[in-house]
Amino acid sequence: MAALIFSSQGALAAEPLLTDEQALADIALNLGNSENTLNPVANVSTALGETIDLNWMAGEFNLQDNDFVLSFTSDDAQSLLQQSLLGQSFNLEAAELAGAQAHNTVAADISAPDGVEGTVGVNAASGAFNVQKNAAAIAIVSGAMLALSSAEIGQQATHNLSLHGDAINDVTAVITMNNVSGNVGINLASGVGNVQLNSATTALSF
Repeated sequence: MAALIFSSQGALAAEPLLTDEQALADIALNLGNSENTLNPVANVSTALGETIDLNWMAGEFNLQDNDFVLSFTSDDAQSLLQQSLLGQSFNLEAAELAGAQAHNTVAADISAPDGVEGTVGVNAASGAFNVQKNAAAIAIVSGAMLALSSAEIGQQATHNLSLHGDAINDVTAVITMNNVSGNVGINLASGVGNVQLNSATTALSF
């Protein structure tokens, strides 16, 4: 069994270069009966320049990450992101058991009654082998003639096996937001082997 996890953190940078990798590899998981439930409630109102990062998980081997890089001195923003889910097996043996059951539930209530001017990243996962990420690389510079942004994003999910006798996966969400001028990324996953990514790469010159 091997689990590989690589993560970089966001920061105020001279050059907004965001490089990040999340990987799960060669993990075998057997559960005869499992029940994972998430009921997150959050107010994500933010003022200009504020950041909210929220990660919720229930279950096994779920990866979540929020990374934000902001620069006021560079006119070049870059994002290099990779997510990999390789060679997992879920319940290959336990699925044969009598009465084996899996029930994964996410019920999210997310609101921003005072508006969103900053950056918000929300991840919620229930189950196993779910990979979620919110990323933003933003460059803002005055007096520049040209601003450049580039993004290289890869997601890979191969050679993964999941068996279960009785599986129920539910996602319900109530999301209410008014007056949103910032960056908002929300990932919700219930079940096995979901890969999700929200990415924003922006360069502004004026």
